[in-house]
Amino acid sequence: MLKKILKIVGIGVLLFISVIVWIFFIQPKIDHRLNLKDLSTYKKFFKSIKHPKETTKLYDKAFLGNSSATSNHCEHILVQIMKYNPSDEKLIADYYAKNYPELNVSFIKSIDDCCGDEESGYTAICMGYFVQDQPTFSFENAKDFLPVYIIEYSVDGSHLLDGECN
Repeated sequence: MLKKILKIVGIGVLLFISVIVWIFFIQPKIDHRLNLKDLSTYKKFFKSIKHPKETTKLYDKAFLGNSSATSNHCEHILVQIMKYNPSDEKLIADYYAKNYPELNVSFIKSIDDCCGDEESGYTAICMGYFVQDQPTFSFENAKDFLPVYIIEYSVDGSHLLDGECN
């Protein structure tokens, strides 16, 4: 009887260790690969975007991870910063609304448009918070590239055990 109990306990311990190994080592690698695959799909979509004429891409970045430092979520964020002529703003806004309604488009004509309002939601983007190495808009360098518009596409990741996401 003792052998049977020890055998059951041994199997239980092995199962417990297997579950722990799976949760902490194997599944995170699987989820990371799946998130990278999803990001690759989103990158293909983002690269296929046809931009309006007379605009120039200044910056392009894709990000996978936890952008807001709260746990248990994952995001795929893709950002492009485009140079444009301010007289074309309405045409550009209408173009994206018609052809790419899933994109967020924000026009930045001055440094205050970007970094002056904490409520705008774009302060974080301007400061490079989402995309780590994104160029920071500053009073010193703004005149070199403004006006611009920012195109953002974000999708919540569904593979949450990825170590990049928690």
